[in-house]
Amino acid sequence: MSAPHFQSVRRGPDDPLLTGGAGGGPARGAGGEGGPRSAVDEASLLDPAHQSLSEAIRITFRILQLAMVVLAVLFAFSGFQSVKEGEQGIRLMFGKVESARLDPGFRFSFPYPVGELVKVSTGAVNLSIDRSFWPFVEESARGRPIDQIPRSSSLNPANDGSLLTADNSIAHTQWSVVYRREKPELYAQNIYTEDERKLVMAAVQRGIVHAAAQVTIDDLLKQSTGDAGSVASRAKEIAQRMLTATGSGIVIDQLALDQKMPPLFLRDKFNAVQAAAANANKLREEAETERQRVLNAKAGAAVDALLAGIDEYERAVDSGDAAGKTAALAKVNALFEGRAGADAPRASGEVTALLNDARQYRADIVNRAQADATAFRAKLELYEGSPLVMIEREWKEALTKLMDRDSVQMMWLPEGTSSLELLINPDPDVLKELDRAQKLREAQIATEASERARKAARFQTDTGMLQATPR
Repeated sequence: MSAPHFQSVRRGPDDPLLTGGAGGGPARGAGGEGGPRSAVDEASLLDPAHQSLSEAIRITFRILQLAMVVLAVLFAFSGFQSVKEGEQGIRLMFGKVESARLDPGFRFSFPYPVGELVKVSTGAVNLSIDRSFWPFVEESARGRPIDQIPRSSSLNPANDGSLLTADNSIAHTQWSVVYRREKPELYAQNIYTEDERKLVMAAVQRGIVHAAAQVTIDDLLKQSTGDAGSVASRAKEIAQRMLTATGSGIVIDQLALDQKMPPLFLRDKFNAVQAAAANANKLREEAETERQRVLNAKAGAAVDALLAGIDEYERAVDSGDAAGKTAALAKVNALFEGRAGADAPRASGEVTALLNDARQYRADIVNRAQADATAFRAKLELYEGSPLVMIEREWKEALTKLMDRDSVQMMWLPEGTSSLELLINPDPDVLKELDRAQKLREAQIATEASERARKAARFQTDTGMLQATPR
């Protein structure tokens, strides 16, 4: 038990503290100063001090209790943390993963050291690899175009970066990487944050070196990032395998080949070769476009079917297959005349005009031959009925045609003249008229010949075979 408080001691009527001495002062014993009454006086003076000390200790204890409660509450509430958008939370309990995928929001975890809430960003991270495989460039000249980079006939491996291709050539490249932390639990368990970029860069550089060593420098310089089986796609696969094998939880979303070039000393020669190849491709494209335009103008939608039929016909001719030749020619004719079926393409363009001209030419020849045959039969009947009349008539028609020619000059002689000798010059006007008529005839003959040649050319196929030559 604790000692009783001074106020709890019962005091009697003879207690010096109650009666006091004469004059209100402290009573003194017979023995003078320092007697029993002096000790009681000192105790009465200590009673308020002890009371004050007791009150101070009690208040301090209450404050300490309140502070401990507040600290306990704050410690408990410190486990509530906010997981932001673009982050994944991992709840730990005594260092063991309790929940690996906490979505964004307000989450609770026991405070450290009991537990911990680890937050991992899952957003995209950009990484540039612009020096590892690129010639050394001073900081002051880093933003210059490639054409303005100083050229050197040699490389310093200590400063200049490069790649070695499958044909033992040297190339320079710059790359950009986009990656993200897809599996936060693996990332938090196996990767130190300060080593993350170094690990990704090492994996990507390894993939680039392996992929570049499998292609020639020409293939490297003319391919793009999106090409199937490109250096970028192969390098991405190799780098991703390495990151997966290390349990990093990192996924590469994109690996892009930003710039590529041969050694600076040989860049002009490579550019000349590439320009020649580009020009050749352009000419091929133009030729193919012109070919398609000409073929479409010739036969329209039926071009491909006609070319296939003509090739089949030529193969049959070369192999001596008479039946195959007949069948192939029948197909071609059916396409020409629109008899190949409703689903078959129809010929149009110059082929249609050519066929129409051929049909018209055939009709003209037939009509002319029929007209000649009709006239011959009529004359034959007239001759059989009256030969002399028919001969006289034909003689007159022939003489009339002869006299109607512009080159014939007629002279009338007096009746009874037995002989005549003329020593005169031709009429100049007649000569001019004859010369003009001759030139007109020559021009007409040339025009007709040109027209016949044009029509003959229209009947020629693309194989050079002349199908018909109108005369």
